[in-house]
Parts: sequence; C-alpha cells; structure tokens
Amino acid sequence: MTPRRRYEAPPHWSETTITRDCHRALEAMVDRRLREGGEPYRKAFDARRRILSQLFAETNDLRQLSSSAVTPRYAAAVRYLTGPPVSADDLKTFATSVRFKTISEPKRTAEIVASLLDLLRFPWISRQRGPTSVERDRAIQWTAGLWAVEAIRTGRRSDESRNQERTVRSLVERAGFRPHRSRRAHRPDEIPVGAFTGELSLGGPKADVCARLRDGRLLAIECKVSNSELNSVKRLLREVGGKARQWQALFGTQVVTAAVLRGVFRPANVFEAQEDYSVAVFWEHHLGPLREFLGRAE
Repeated sequence: MTPRRRYEAPPHWSETTITRDCHRALEAMVDRRLREGGEPYRKAFDARRRILSQLFAETNDLRQLSSSAVTPRYAAAVRYLTGPPVSADDLKTFATSVRFKTISEPKRTAEIVASLLDLLRFPWISRQRGPTSVERDRAIQWTAGLWAVEAIRTGRRSDESRNQERTVRSLVERAGFRPHRSRRAHRPDEIPVGAFTGELSLGGPKADVCARLRDGRLLAIECKVSNSELNSVKRLLREVGGKARQWQALFGTQVVTAAVLRGVFRPANVFEAQEDYSVAVFWEHHLGPLREFLGRAE
C-alpha cells in the first residue's frame, strides 16, 4: 500500500499573532490615508463641479432636462441630481418597468431623473422660476460634493484591489513561477506545475491569483481589502471562506485556499477563517511567509 503523501502545510498563526497583524494592517491603512490627505477629494470635486456647471448651462439650470442632456459626458452626473442619488443598477431596474420599457435609454433616464430631482437642492424647479446665483452655486457645489465622495470611495476600493493583486502576482513571479494565460479551469491539474494565473474560474468560483505549486497542489489566492471590521466578515468569511469550502468539496487537499489581507479586519474573524474554513492567512504588509511557502511546497 502506497503511503499517503504528506504535503507542506501553509503557515498557521496563533490568536496573538493574528491580533498583532490586524493592528499592524490597521495602522498601515491609517498611515496611507493620512499621507493621502485631502488633495484627491479636491481634484475630484473641482473636475465634477466643472462638468455640472456645463450641465446646468446646457439645461437652463435643469429646467429643460431632456434626453439630449444624457450624453456620455453627463450620464454619471445626472444620477447625482436626484434625492438620494440613483445608482446605475437602479436605472436598469427602472428599465424593466412597463412604464419605461418602450422608451429609449437616454429619454428614460431623463424622465426618471426629472421626476426624482432633489427639490431641497434645486428649490427653483418646484417654484417654476430660475435660480438665484447663490442657489445655483450652492446646488452645483452640493452635487459636486456628493458625486466626488462616491467617486473617491469607488476609486479607492478598485485601486487598492488592483494594486494588491499586482503585488501578489509580482511576488509569485519573483518566486520562480511562470505566467500562464488561462481564465478557467475545471480541475487544478489543468494549470501546469510551476505556473501561475491571474483571475481564474476554478470549478466555478473565481480566485484572484492561482499558482500551481511544485508539489502538484493549486494555491488559490484571494486578495481582500477591508475598510471596517464589519466589512471584514463579508470579505473574509463569506467570500473567501465560502469559496474555500466549495473547493474543498470539489478537490479536497489538491487546492489550498489563501487570503492576502489589507486594511481593517477583526482578529476573531481572521482566526475563524483559518481554523473553521482552512484558509491560509497572509498579510500585504508582511508577504515574506507567502514567498517562503511558495518555495517550500515541493
């Protein structure tokens, strides 16, 4: 009888170590935000204020808001004229209504926005008059602020995620793994030993980075950024933990699920991910253990 192979285990952390790294990740996030300062917001605000000023001029201060105003340049701007702002998904939901189904998209958007205009910001609309210069300036700045805040939040999330994935891919490549172009694999052995991919659909669920270890297992790495302890439950337990259990059910020990974390995470959630979901935990601020595991798993 052939003895069962004993694989190199990924790092296993104590609660004390996890708590320490959670604090370090939090401090790193605070340092990044403080260094960033208010300049990104000011730039976003000024750019959006210019666009809104042009939109007000072309629509007679929103009193002639028609489909001609819903051009690509103003498509995002008009969503922030309503109270509260409507998302792109909201507009798609409206499109399924019988009321709007036969109307072209620009006209539909214009009608929805016109019917939901925030009359606290634009009081002249309900009074059927033009705005005073003070009302116009205040309304434009108010709307630019709403729009800029959301743009900064969305941009920050996507930029941090992209940067984190690039960092992890770079580390894997420097560890001697070669890039492999693949977006889908039904089994781990479809990825060559010693190769790595970007985002990969692995038996259904997607991983951000996958590396086929030299011992034959596939390391499925999820890159997770969280800005609050509450958010970390979704990011780590539901998303990464949920995928880990699916891959365990499909492939057993042939897939090692890992998470590279950045930002704010509750220590108890990180420990739970490791103990109950068998997720190998690594931190963006300290990637040495990931590099070492990639080298040892032979």
